[in-house]
Parts: sequence; structure tokens; C-alpha cells
Amino acid sequence: MRKEPGPNRFVLHHIGALIFGLFFWVGISGSAAVATAQDSPDGNINNQQRKPLDLPSGGGGLDEGEESTEILPIFGKEIFANSLYLCVERSERLAGEPAQIIAMEFNDLLARMSSRARFGAVAFNNQVERFEEIPMRAIPAIKSSAVSWQNTRVTANGASLMAALENTLLLARKDIERHKAVVLIVDDRYSTGEPSLLPFLQNRRSYLDDIPIHLFFVGIEGTVGDPELETACRTLSEISRGSFNQLSFPAAPPIFPVPDGPSPCCCTPGSD
Repeated sequence: MRKEPGPNRFVLHHIGALIFGLFFWVGISGSAAVATAQDSPDGNINNQQRKPLDLPSGGGGLDEGEESTEILPIFGKEIFANSLYLCVERSERLAGEPAQIIAMEFNDLLARMSSRARFGAVAFNNQVERFEEIPMRAIPAIKSSAVSWQNTRVTANGASLMAALENTLLLARKDIERHKAVVLIVDDRYSTGEPSLLPFLQNRRSYLDDIPIHLFFVGIEGTVGDPELETACRTLSEISRGSFNQLSFPAAPPIFPVPDGPSPCCCTPGSD
């Protein structure tokens, strides 16, 4: 008669099989986890999707604590800076439609700045005017005030580009922001009696190589610019590691004198 195995022998017999199965399952699971980690772009086994960088309108920026640079468009060019200082010529030659176009670009640029950006503004003709004496935060109330200030600047004969440039750079250097730039919008001719910019560039070369100057050289259709001023402006943008951009605006429509009415006739009918 065959003796049946006891309960202890039954348990021992199946424990070996259970242990073997457990190791087999762990091995397969580990292989699958490694494969998943290799397929993940950042090597994270959790395989969570990376959150895309959210660049909000108004210049853009990354999440708090991450370094970012605003993208600020003007006249079709994108400028990468967190602080921007604008210097705009308001000479009589840029009166009318050119001044209106410049004002629209100025206002649109401010509208696109985020509240984390800083800015300053200088307008010049025969004198130099600043919006404020210190860099300003681009919060809505201050941007609105800058737009009103810009819209009330008047054109006048004469220009002082050298003084305006020095004022703008002095304002920009009060800003501790590392990513800053200057936008300079100038007429393509010297005003009567205005000194050449070339000696200034030669004497102050080391003073100009720390802040990029993006220069917009404005010509009027049907006129010829000053080649010496163009050379100076190109040199300025090159020294500062900025950019040189030429613009052409339509000429102001001519104003014709209103003809006088017909002279009164002193003759009487039938008289010779």
C-alpha cells in the first residue's frame, strides 16, 4: 500500500516552485522597467511628459526662477532683451507720417513688454528729453504714461544725436539687468550745424561695447541720405554688437498755396 505524503512534505515541495516563479516575475518586471526608462527622453522611469515652456504674450518668459529673455519686435526685427531703452529723433524732417509710424511702433513695443521688463525713453531734436530719469518697470500704468508722453513730443528743427546717445546710455547703465539693449531711431541726414558722430565714436569706443545698439536709419523716399552719417551709424552698431537697419518712409505730401480768388472787375458795362 502506497503511503501518501504528509502535509509538511507537500508544503516543501511547492515552496521551491513558488520561489522560482517569484524570481522569474521580478526579472521580467525589471527588464520592462529598464526598457521604459530607455524610451523616455529624460531617462525618467515615471515617464511623465515634460511640461512645455509657456511663453506668455507681452514679451514672454519662463517659469519663476528660470532665466529668460523677452522677445521684443520693432519694425519687423526681434530684439532679445529684458530691458530696452529707446532713443527717437523728433526733427522736423520726420514730421507727419514718419512720426506717426514711429509712434505706432513705439506704442506697440511697449504693449508687448511683460511687467517684468524695464524700459526708458529719450526723444531729441535741438534738445534732449527723457521720459523718466531712471529705468522704469513696464507695468500697465507706467506704459500708459510713456505712450502719452511720446504722443505729446513735438518736432523741431535741429538735432543733437551725440547728446541723445550719451543720455540714453547713461540711463541704460543705471539698470542692473544683464540682458539689455538700446534702440536708436534717427534721420539719415545731419541737421544744420550738427557735429559729426565719427570723432565721438573714435574717442569713446570702449564706452560703447557693453550694450547692443540696434540702429534704425530712416530715409525719406525721393531723397538722398548723408553717407558720412550712415558710416558713423554702421560703425556704432558694429562696435556695440548691435544691428544696423535701414527704413524708408513716404515723403510728406507737398503743401500748395491756396490760389487767390479772381480780382474784382472795376469795369462797368459799356465802358471802354
